[in-house]
Formats: sequence, C-alpha cells, structure tokens
Amino acid sequence: MAGEGAQQIEALEVKELEVSSKILGAIQGTQDKVRNVLRSIYLMIEPGASAGTNITVTEEPSAGSSFNRPTITGAADLAKSGSIGSFALNGGGTILTMNITENIIGLLGVSISVHDINSSSTTEMYFPLVAISSNNLSISLTKRPGTIPVDLTSVMDAGDAVEMYISFITSS
Repeated sequence: MAGEGAQQIEALEVKELEVSSKILGAIQGTQDKVRNVLRSIYLMIEPGASAGTNITVTEEPSAGSSFNRPTITGAADLAKSGSIGSFALNGGGTILTMNITENIIGLLGVSISVHDINSSSTTEMYFPLVAISSNNLSISLTKRPGTIPVDLTSVMDAGDAVEMYISFITSS
C-alpha cells in the first residue's frame, strides 16, 4: 500500500506540472481563450542614405532591449510609398507601418529613449503616436503643440535618430 500512495503522489505532481506549464506566460483578458503573448521591441529610426528622402528602420535584438521579439526585418533606405522588410512608409512619409507575422491585438505602451530629431533642435519636441491598424502597428511622430503627424523623411536630418521602445500583445 505504501508504494501505491507514492505512485498517486507522483501522478499528482506530474499533473500539477502539466497544468502549470500550460498556463506559464499566459495573458488573460480575452473571452475566446486563445494564447496571447506579451512582446516588446526597441526600434531605431534614422535618415537613410539620402537624408531628407528616405529613412532606415532597425530593431535592436539584444537581450534586455526586446522581449519575445516578433518576426521582424529592418528597412534600409525606405522611401515614401515604399515597403522594405517588415516596414512600409505611406505616400506622405507620415505613417510608418510595422507589418509582422503575429497579429497585434493590444498596445501597452510607447516611450522614446533617444530624441535627436531635426538636427538636434532645442526648440522642437516630437511625440510618438502609435496605433494598431489591421493587426499591425502604425507609427508616427507629432510635433508639439500639434497633433498632425510629420513627414519622417524630412525631419530626420543627417546624424539624427529616434529610438523607441514599444510593448504590445499578439494573439500568438
């Protein structure tokens, strides 16, 4: 009988392990019971090879900069109405779309860590405007005090950079 009790305890421990491994990292909040994933990325936007004409977007993949990185490819020399890698820039240069494989269902936060825009102007301040659009992220910058997105290709002068940390939730 002692052996039988030990087997029951072992079976219970295995069952507990199975349950806890299934919920580890789960994010609750949806009614459809799908697995949601917390992700964050650290993006850098700089002028491209032709400052004032195109931009380059890269993602910092190092540990501590990103978490549960999505499937993403940077864009070098991205022009208006263009699409390279995981990024597209609209015709006005005002909306940078990040298109990833995973569906983005929630935006948790955005912060700028480096703000060196428009030749390091000390009188101009820019703010990020990030939204979910068709399961992707739309990224814009607005200039204080306005709310209208600025043309990213025109405000990114040679040597400029803006780095932002974006946290979001995907459905897989």
